[in-house]
Amino acid sequence: MKALPKIASDDAWRYAILVGLASTPFTATLYWQSSNGYSYGFEPVFVAGLLVGVLASGRELDERRVGSRTGLVGILPAFWPFVDSLAFISGLAQPLWFSGVQVAFLVFFYALVAGLSALVGMVGAMISNWVLTTIRRDTAALAKAGTLFVFIVAVLTSFRMLAGDPPGRETTLEQTLMMATWWGGVCAVLYYVFRR
Repeated sequence: MKALPKIASDDAWRYAILVGLASTPFTATLYWQSSNGYSYGFEPVFVAGLLVGVLASGRELDERRVGSRTGLVGILPAFWPFVDSLAFISGLAQPLWFSGVQVAFLVFFYALVAGLSALVGMVGAMISNWVLTTIRRDTAALAKAGTLFVFIVAVLTSFRMLAGDPPGRETTLEQTLMMATWWGGVCAVLYYVFRR
């Protein structure tokens, strides 16, 4: 109980709890939508890590600490199937030692998922912090790369729409935009990396 006031006063935990808990409904929704068994979606934890990285960058917090803690808080919906699995194992007619082995494997698996969730949150926070630092440091070059991206996407999409499809091949507007976005992104990144 002595740790609770310490956690409440620590900004890293405060942001991690706030954003991690905000991601849990999305994680629970992904769990409910998984039809064949349990699948833990790391996407909400990654997005929460991105958001907490932005918050950490503006407040001079260590983004790795805040991101990993956000991942740990975002894992909370995974304990619902954990409890379900424990109840299922306890209801099986099998020797006690075999149930113990199953519980040990289950605990190991969920510890692994918790570690991966912490890692995903930390990586998301590190990426967003790096992007913000780069934007603050090199705004003019990023603006030129963004302009190049928009120009390439517009030109490739317009050309494809005006020229039409090659004989024997039909492409949708979505495929055309995806291809143009990919090439625009590649060119913008190459420009930004090799601009000097």
